[in-house]
Amino acid sequence: MSKERKFSAGQLLGEGIRRLGREELIALALEICADAADCGAEFHGNIHPGNISRGEGGAALGPRADHEPGDWSTDELEYMAPELFWNGTATAAADVYSIGLLLFAGVTGGLLPFFKRAPENMTNEMRASALRRRMNGDEINIPAAAGEKLGPVMAKCLRFEATERYADTKELAEALRPCVGEGDAKAMEMFGKPERELSEVERMMAGILARLEPGVYAKAQDLAVRAHRALGCRGCSRSDFIVSEDGPVIIETNNLPGMTPTSLFPDEARHVGIEFADLVRTLVELALERAGE
Repeated sequence: MSKERKFSAGQLLGEGIRRLGREELIALALEICADAADCGAEFHGNIHPGNISRGEGGAALGPRADHEPGDWSTDELEYMAPELFWNGTATAAADVYSIGLLLFAGVTGGLLPFFKRAPENMTNEMRASALRRRMNGDEINIPAAAGEKLGPVMAKCLRFEATERYADTKELAEALRPCVGEGDAKAMEMFGKPERELSEVERMMAGILARLEPGVYAKAQDLAVRAHRALGCRGCSRSDFIVSEDGPVIIETNNLPGMTPTSLFPDEARHVGIEFADLVRTLVELALERAGE
């Protein structure tokens, strides 16, 4: 481990896994791959957000577990490979599985496989059910938010059979390197700038849009247009939604949304290829047309 990347119990990643951008997530996974490979044992076996620190020098992996099998913490269990749970021992492929779960949590905003809601809203019974399903080999569906490159890597990491995964974290790292740049490409597509330059609001929007299934997004767009017309709005409006188990539910329609270059409405326009100057020009032209009616 380099001098710049040293584990610090005072800088634990913890819930911060939910707020990482795609490029940050890939960088963290690559650093954890390197640390696991250099742990001095066949496998590390204690990879989870509560045993990873993240500082200015990057991420660093904490110590291996120093207790007997079965004396596991909740964090250890929720990021543990099935064979380590059942047998108390494993190979380096168990670390691959745990890093796969880190990636899963990173792209879903903190959710783990079979979680039905945000971690803070999961009851003990729900967590136990999700854990049972994973440990018993229920198929893990990779979220669409993982993307075209990272998705297949995650799928291989999270195979139930250890022999079907990457053999070790070095092999995983090789598979992850081509995924670098996917987050920046998506940020450029949505906001016209790389991921590191996104504001907190833009990061939040990118995360929400990435996790939405295409059908949900399309339905929300349709509802927003229908609300705009039904309310007699002119020019522009912004409709706000929550997404329930039954789909998007409209909360309100704002007929005078913010119009600074960093406001949400211009960000939404930029997402569909309309730059701020063009947006303002179009709104002015529409207003002049109405004035001449």
